[in-house]
Amino acid sequence: MLPRACIVTTYRNAPLVLDTFIAYHLGIGFAHLFLFADDPGEPDISNRYPPGTVTFIRYDEKLARRWQEMPQYGHYGNFIRTEVMARQVLNVEVAIRAALAGGYDWMLHIDVDELFYPAGGNATEHFAELDRKGIQRVSYANHEGIPEAYEVGNYFAEVSLFKRNFRLLDPAQQDLVLGTFGSRKGYFRFYSNGKSAARLHPGLLPSGVHVFAGNDELHADPDTGILHYSCCGFGHFLDKYKILGDFANQWFGTNDITRRLPAHVLSREVVKAGDEEVARRFYRIAFLAQNNHAGQLLGHNVYFRASPLTFQFPQPRALHHV
Repeated sequence: MLPRACIVTTYRNAPLVLDTFIAYHLGIGFAHLFLFADDPGEPDISNRYPPGTVTFIRYDEKLARRWQEMPQYGHYGNFIRTEVMARQVLNVEVAIRAALAGGYDWMLHIDVDELFYPAGGNATEHFAELDRKGIQRVSYANHEGIPEAYEVGNYFAEVSLFKRNFRLLDPAQQDLVLGTFGSRKGYFRFYSNGKSAARLHPGLLPSGVHVFAGNDELHADPDTGILHYSCCGFGHFLDKYKILGDFANQWFGTNDITRRLPAHVLSREVVKAGDEEVARRFYRIAFLAQNNHAGQLLGHNVYFRASPLTFQFPQPRALHHV
């Protein structure tokens, strides 16, 4: 019997992309999506899809009571109001219980601005191959989207240019990146440590928002990835940082965001200042594709083109030396 894989995501204010996110993942073979609406006012859209394919769970008192039953509530409970990642982790724990009850086999945790990008285009076959190899947990590299226009609506349909994850580049390509951007931190604007999936079993827990916990080997799959459409479009950028507001400089009071993701903190400050023209100039420099080096990086396969909504999947490992 083929495995039944599901996705869990926590989202807010995604009306232009949510339907595409759902339809795409159902289309490539996921059996179910657990959607956690972080805004209590989000409408329930599960009835737009075939019965049994989408579970909608709103952030309300009922969900808050369920969080208190989760194994890691003691660690994350104090951060529920201030850290979206705390809510994400607890949502994954809730989804794991629901997925086990529903008889699902695999779970992938990604955000609503991300698409799973399997080699060959079929998620069911991908997870079946992992089962054949006896793999229980797998990590996928993320590739960062690069907008080529200020205004973008549905970035899944309109953005096709991506930065390949640094750890998948060969030494010559890495040298080209360092020479162009000055450092690895200058290359990606947001996270670069990937996302993961795990085979469901009683006792499975997330370890933060990027991996699932386990004593087994975490397998790295270089041929399947996550396309991350981070801040693709000025409007999306502006909305994101207005919603995030004046967040702290540390995650959970200890991990320095300024050191790890300087663009994230700079974006907060620019949007907080309230000058849209300054924000547009910042966005152009920080996020828009720069024509003076985009062609060169594409030519050396550091950048690549992907249009997953056409179900055409170029192989991420097709690398060559500069």
